[in-house]
Amino acid sequence: MIGLFMFLDETTIEVESGKGGNGCVSFIRKKNMPRGGPDGGDGADGGSVVFKSSRDVIDYWEISRRRKYSAQKGQPGDANFKSGPNGVDTIIYIPAGTIMYDADTKEIIFDFIEPNMEFIICKGGRGGKGNSYFKSSINQIPREFELGVEGEHRTVFLELRVIADVGLVGLPNAGKSTFLSSISAARPKIANFPFTTLNPNLGVVNIKGYTRIVVADLPGLIEGSSEGKGLGIRFLKHIQRTRLLLHLVDINPDNGESPVSNYINIRKEVVNYDKKLQAKDEIILLTKCDDDDETSYEQQKLEFEQETGQKVIMISSLLEIGLNGVLEEIAAKLRKLDIEN
Repeated sequence: MIGLFMFLDETTIEVESGKGGNGCVSFIRKKNMPRGGPDGGDGADGGSVVFKSSRDVIDYWEISRRRKYSAQKGQPGDANFKSGPNGVDTIIYIPAGTIMYDADTKEIIFDFIEPNMEFIICKGGRGGKGNSYFKSSINQIPREFELGVEGEHRTVFLELRVIADVGLVGLPNAGKSTFLSSISAARPKIANFPFTTLNPNLGVVNIKGYTRIVVADLPGLIEGSSEGKGLGIRFLKHIQRTRLLLHLVDINPDNGESPVSNYINIRKEVVNYDKKLQAKDEIILLTKCDDDDETSYEQQKLEFEQETGQKVIMISSLLEIGLNGVLEEIAAKLRKLDIEN
């Protein structure tokens, strides 16, 4: 049986650090010292709430199962100048690519652009001073002490923007998932109907002579996606953090439009969502060239290039034709970006 995986790329949670422990009021009481001085210890600091980005976490599904995360309180001080143990920090592991916002003001708090980044969102409350701290030449028997400082409380909104070297874009059923499964070990759901891919799928590809890259198969776009139609802007945001776009266009589309029209429509949606994406490097693939009619495919390729002014590569993921050429082109584009950046 195949389980249904729900990809959650947005969530809101409450976080609260631990209160500091109270200081202790105590005096030394021994047989040889019946009226000794103060020996009340300080309260311990409360635990903090820390967010840490990890490549082992892919979304917020597990995190969202709890609406509130609290760190441990600091223990109160004790006699004999003893301080209690500090509260244990609560560490929340989140996917790299997370943007953390204040849920009330919508301001960005922190951007976890890579793995192993840490941010203390709520610092633990300071422990209160015990009465021994207040002893002085004019206050030999102090009864003052401090209460521990309350912990901090915040509500945060987490938004994930997938970080990948290459992002696959195109209409639903354009062959993106088949392509990803052909070049990597990823096994996204594949079927001959639109919106098979409902969540981003990531595949790792080792390119000979270059390096290992991450490719993201993003859910199919349709006309009006930038206005929220189809899966809409929920997944368009993931395109922003890819270094390179791979635009897959079905050479024999079943929506009644030409490959050129389909390309232009999706390109328009991408740019409407974010004008900066217009400058992002792109490789165009004419997919599903699965038959033996090579002459017809070459003619369609020529017409596409003439109408768009863009170079295209013909591929068949099913027959594994043209895939090495695509990987070589990806490597060349990424090398250029490496030099420029």
